[in-house]
Amino acid sequence: MASTHPSSPARPRGGRPPRRFGSSAAPDAVLDLPGSAKVSCLLMEDAVAAGQVSVGSGDGKVALFANPFLDGKEEALVVTGSGALTYLRRTGSETGWEQSPVVFADGEPVSAVEVVVVQHPQDLTLWAVFVAGADGQPHALQLAGPAADEGPCTWEYRREALSLAATLPVLNTLSHLSVFYDGRAPHITAIDPVTGNIATIFTVTNAPQRFSCQVWWISASKTGPVEEVAGGRANGLQVCYARVGSTILRFDLPPGEPVQQPVTVATDAYRLVGTFPPVAPAGVGFVYLDKAQVRNLVAVNWRSWSSGPIRTRTPGLGLHTAKCWVDVNQMLHVYGLDPDNTLKVLHQASWDSNNLPVWSAATIRPVPPVPPHTAHTADGLSKSTVPSCVGLVPKVAMFALDPFPDHRPSQLVKLEGVTPSGDAQFALHTQDVTSTQWSRDKVRLPVTGTPQMVTHYVSSVTVLDRRGNPMPGLPVDISAESVVEIQCEGASYLVGPGHSARLATNPLGRITIATSADSLLPAVLHVDAPGLERGAIIQPAAAVHAYLGGSGTLPSQQGYFTADALRDAKAGGAPIVDPKHHASLAGVVASTKNLFELADGGQATSKLFRGVGAAPPIHGFAVGSAPSHPRATADVTVGYTEFHSPVEVHNHLKGIRELPEYGGVWDDFTAWAGDVWEGIKNGVVKVYEVVVEAVAAVFIWIGDKIVELVGFVVDSIVTAVRAVEAVIREVVDTIVKVVDWLKALFGFEDIWDTKRALEAGLHMMMNHLAATISHYGDDLHGWFLKQETKAHDLFEKLKDEFRDRPMGDAANRIPAVTDTSGQVIATGDLQSNPQATWLLDRAFTPGAVPDGSLENLKLNLDPKLTAAWDAFVAKVSDAKIIDDFGAILGDLGTVLAQLVDPADPELAVKTSLIALIDVLDRLIHIGLVLADAALQAVVTLIVTLVNCMDALLATALPLGPISRLFTWIQTRAGIEQPDDLTLGGLICLIPAFAVTVVHKLVNGVESPRRRRGRPDGRRGCEADQSGVRHHHDRLLDHERHRRCRAAV
Repeated sequence: MASTHPSSPARPRGGRPPRRFGSSAAPDAVLDLPGSAKVSCLLMEDAVAAGQVSVGSGDGKVALFANPFLDGKEEALVVTGSGALTYLRRTGSETGWEQSPVVFADGEPVSAVEVVVVQHPQDLTLWAVFVAGADGQPHALQLAGPAADEGPCTWEYRREALSLAATLPVLNTLSHLSVFYDGRAPHITAIDPVTGNIATIFTVTNAPQRFSCQVWWISASKTGPVEEVAGGRANGLQVCYARVGSTILRFDLPPGEPVQQPVTVATDAYRLVGTFPPVAPAGVGFVYLDKAQVRNLVAVNWRSWSSGPIRTRTPGLGLHTAKCWVDVNQMLHVYGLDPDNTLKVLHQASWDSNNLPVWSAATIRPVPPVPPHTAHTADGLSKSTVPSCVGLVPKVAMFALDPFPDHRPSQLVKLEGVTPSGDAQFALHTQDVTSTQWSRDKVRLPVTGTPQMVTHYVSSVTVLDRRGNPMPGLPVDISAESVVEIQCEGASYLVGPGHSARLATNPLGRITIATSADSLLPAVLHVDAPGLERGAIIQPAAAVHAYLGGSGTLPSQQGYFTADALRDAKAGGAPIVDPKHHASLAGVVASTKNLFELADGGQATSKLFRGVGAAPPIHGFAVGSAPSHPRATADVTVGYTEFHSPVEVHNHLKGIRELPEYGGVWDDFTAWAGDVWEGIKNGVVKVYEVVVEAVAAVFIWIGDKIVELVGFVVDSIVTAVRAVEAVIREVVDTIVKVVDWLKALFGFEDIWDTKRALEAGLHMMMNHLAATISHYGDDLHGWFLKQETKAHDLFEKLKDEFRDRPMGDAANRIPAVTDTSGQVIATGDLQSNPQATWLLDRAFTPGAVPDGSLENLKLNLDPKLTAAWDAFVAKVSDAKIIDDFGAILGDLGTVLAQLVDPADPELAVKTSLIALIDVLDRLIHIGLVLADAALQAVVTLIVTLVNCMDALLATALPLGPISRLFTWIQTRAGIEQPDDLTLGGLICLIPAFAVTVVHKLVNGVESPRRRRGRPDGRRGCEADQSGVRHHHDRLLDHERHRRCRAAV
């Protein structure tokens, strides 16, 4: 995808000298202003060197917090496997993260067993309370901002900030630290595992003291070891709940009074989930999972202490571990793992009359209303509920929540089954306050080892001035419409609404932005520059949307999106569609195309129409597993139906709602829509049916019930893509598999073969040139002067041919370049393709050439070359042509001045070619005279240069990251003994990327000759391993290749 974004005039930028065209061209600062931005986007493979975050096992090892010095971006304190307390912080590295040890004032590393981070209500500063590994006692750290607004934040030890109460029993150590917020005041509950005594840590305002720790004279471990603890404080009363086996004990801790004996409040507990704030005088309630096989969620509270506990039991969630998070509105949210280690969430919708949480649920309501005593489940009129506990992330090994009561949650998730040095074993998941969309910020540490392959949406943005020239070194601001991590210029940044990164274009006037590709809807990016009024608005997946909508092609695919293309789709060498769904793919493709038509403001049209003329419009359509779909054969698992009236839609929906599995409508779905789309994308929410008319209805499985999602209108690209993901998920396990299928792959063997061909051609050309010049040099005296008449006659013919054609007509004479499907490829897609310029962009990345790496670089230059050059310069001086040459250049400047006029940007289109041809005729004449006069010097210079070139190209380049990348590319290409990086190798490898990618853009990723030679029929760059050298013969003859060369 390539586009140009024009800009309105704006004030001039300072510090940039105006360009001059010839001696008579007047400088005009207006032309030096940014005029437009050229954008090219691609879903493609990328490489990043990433290391693993070290996290110890067990609870209390991760403490998340929103850093106020970084505009609230999430970071963490982490206890490693060796017991070191570390700071997982954001940096400007390529991965964006660093894990550094926390140290005392004397530089000694801090060891810890557990850690929590809280915000102090006195001044909203952040504090960490940790249990030291050395003495087992609680200590405090304070987060300090960067010095003089520069440098990283640090955690500083404050010995005096936490004190122990004078009358407490002996404190051996602490464990099971649990955080509860009473409004904005944190309250920490813990246990001394040696004695079982309860300990509480609360905030005080007696500076420099900030926290006080009190150990209570009562043990919670008299009947067994304490396994989980949760506490809270309300109305001056501190409460602690402790789980011992299957029993939960409640401890009331009144200040200044004797501690009463605990009260048993549950005997069927499997996990203690957490506590929630009081909505009645009785105090803090709690939530736990019971021991039933389906793991019911039980909430317990007291209307009054004398009346005893009241509980609600929510059945069938199936969680085997869970944690409770309380938001800014004091509402509960339960996050937990099921037996398959899928991270799920259940949200609170309201409170009931007993001060217990009412969970978000789907409901079947009596329609029409009937008296409660006449409603029965069998007639579908009685009210029933299905708790809306939906999956978010699959295969989670552990997760940690930020306990601070914010509007939306943040959590650090560790995935199971991911290679530690791979794409992302750890990630920060944050939910957007407005859209409820989840963002995944991958936590990877910078390493200097072998890069890992990842998938990115890569956007290349070239800022052009008003002459159309790239603007190197131009400051630009990058932001996004939702929070997203970007990789740019060798560093990582977190950008979003109100968060931007200030960077500069590289020497080519370009900036390349990579974002994670784990869905079909990446964040929309904005690139702004001073003077570029509207900037560039980038949807990185626009080309993917065009392909799925049936209106575009992708470099990784042969032709357009069809049922056959989806049937043959592979990711990682394996099909993404199970053969049992093959008969259903036509309906999936039809629905996908109709959804994108609706997003474009059009009307859905029949995809079943086989008549003459345009397909007629339809009222709506549905795709899924509903029983009312007509199925041609029994093996059609997912049906497709088109509706021509509202009655047909009504009957179709009625058939679903009458199913015994139907669980009702999720009324507050829109409040948590981001959870559903995240689960659908990640393959942990199964889609049953998608029905689209004026308002869409999506039916999903929650447990063994079909739940209906309403209030969903397909009126934008965002809602269309969400619906498309739901449709595709009916036949594909995860959207990540679709992304892997659609991404452009690096054909490293092809690229390396092309590089070798370029090297061989370069050496052969130089050797032939030296031999030819040496052989014929003595016979060329007088030959150049004899060519003057021929050259002059040639230019006269050119004048006759181009007499009536302006300069700007040249581009129209080059035939359009097309791909294998016949679609025209824009020149910008060839010139700015992020995959073609991938290595070139890496070479211009800051840090690609480490400081001091070129100090010891020695170029192998023969002294004979200097002598040959001096002889050539002397001959030129003796020829007395310098003055004539200067006069011609002055005329050339006059011609160019006629091409560029601030008052008439289209002047070049109207200027005749005759003047330029006349100047070139005179230049050629001077050149022929010079060639004859300095023939022997030219021959000596060329031969000497060629003889020195081999040694020069073999010069080793100690470029650190580029050298490692050079070696890694060879490894990916199957080279067993990689070569060292040399000047010639880099010079040939950079264009090898461009030549290979452009070749495949024009000819497709699948070579006919390669296809005939492969019995396995593999498609794409995975199968095309033979290299561009197999097509060089066709490159010389085929018309498409000729057009490709012209465009390049």
